[in-house]
Amino acid sequence: MVAWTQIGGAEWAIAMHYTQDISGCVSPLGPRTNLLETDFGDTLSNTSRSLAFIKDSYENATLPLFRLPEARDDLAVLEEIAQRYRESFKDVIILGTGGSSLGGRCLYAIVNEISLQCVEAPKLHFMDNVDPHSFALLFASLCPITTGLIVISKSGDTVETLAQLNITMAWFKTALNAAEIASRTVSLVEPGDSMLRQIASKCQFTTLDHDPNLGGRYSAFSAVGLLPALIVGLNVRSIRQGAADVLQMLLQRTTPETCAPAIGAALNVALQQKSAINNSVLMIYSDRLIYFGHWYRQLWAESLGKNGLGTTPIPFLGTVDQHSQLQLCLDGPKDKFFTSLMTDVSVTGKSIDASIFGDVDIGPLNNQTMGELLKASQKGTVESLIKNGHPVRLIRTKEVNETTLGALMMHFMLETIIAADLMGVNAFDQPAVESSKILTRDNLSGTRNR
Repeated sequence: MVAWTQIGGAEWAIAMHYTQDISGCVSPLGPRTNLLETDFGDTLSNTSRSLAFIKDSYENATLPLFRLPEARDDLAVLEEIAQRYRESFKDVIILGTGGSSLGGRCLYAIVNEISLQCVEAPKLHFMDNVDPHSFALLFASLCPITTGLIVISKSGDTVETLAQLNITMAWFKTALNAAEIASRTVSLVEPGDSMLRQIASKCQFTTLDHDPNLGGRYSAFSAVGLLPALIVGLNVRSIRQGAADVLQMLLQRTTPETCAPAIGAALNVALQQKSAINNSVLMIYSDRLIYFGHWYRQLWAESLGKNGLGTTPIPFLGTVDQHSQLQLCLDGPKDKFFTSLMTDVSVTGKSIDASIFGDVDIGPLNNQTMGELLKASQKGTVESLIKNGHPVRLIRTKEVNETTLGALMMHFMLETIIAADLMGVNAFDQPAVESSKILTRDNLSGTRNR
């Protein structure tokens, strides 16, 4: 693993996986919203404490997140379940919400890029909301006999997930008996006497333990994300290896200046504290990474938004949002930090042929590939943002695959944890969300009593 920097003209390279370029964020004079080198350097030096915490947590195995990337002993059970699902079902419903869904959905989004074996895999249906219309459409399109079920809730008491499970089991019962339902259902929940544990025991579901010390938004490298990935044929060892490479790079670094996640965290925090940048825009130009943006949004928002602190994460999808958000980004308030996640697509796609239109002059489009157009759009947007005085970080990866996705997910997990420490908040709790859950239950009780 290799990393290097020159403050103010920075490109950080992590061998084979991605690069991080911060030259559009830091400068000697700090023009407009860019950071002064001194402000950035001061914040970066403060990440030393965070790096020490991560290294100590890894060495003492106090946070399961940091040991998951190198784990292999849990995969045999997951592979056995995944193989059974692949052989038995055309569709698999995955129930859960928030971190119980977003990591697996992020991984599933790249499935068609990986291998022809995925063509024979079941189609996954991530049901992470409780919209009755969506469930009606789902059940109308599937056959209970050829459908498997995975239900995920860390606490086991999430009312939305319990409602999803109840409605889905009622649908199953229109065609299956209790034993048949049990044989196609896996529950993933932490140990204890939760409602989901009680239901799983009574209904004889296969039950996997969710580590109680692993928060949902940090669980993508556990069974939460990897069981769905295995069902559709993804190489989960490569996912974990990509994550392990980034983590090991951090563990081997001796100073923050040689650690890419520390750089990213320092940029976010310094820009907010020194330049009043309160929004973090993640610009994605690959449809396969759209759910990466959704996953990042939860990770960043739920980890940092506490005690009046935090910045607002905003996913931005390629040319779609160039034609819907870019006007505001370029000419609105200068309160946004942009990260452009760029994939090399220049040689991909069909060539654009003017003769298809009867030789109408289509200018520079003629004889270009769609990939070249996407690349030009990425570059033009970044150049426009920098020209208009906005801080822009570039993260580049040559391709989207299991290894690079695992690496990117670990980078942003580490960046989030370090940023939380710089802000003085706990990256692993969500007290306001817990309050909302209590009010949801109270509102249900009130509905029943009206």
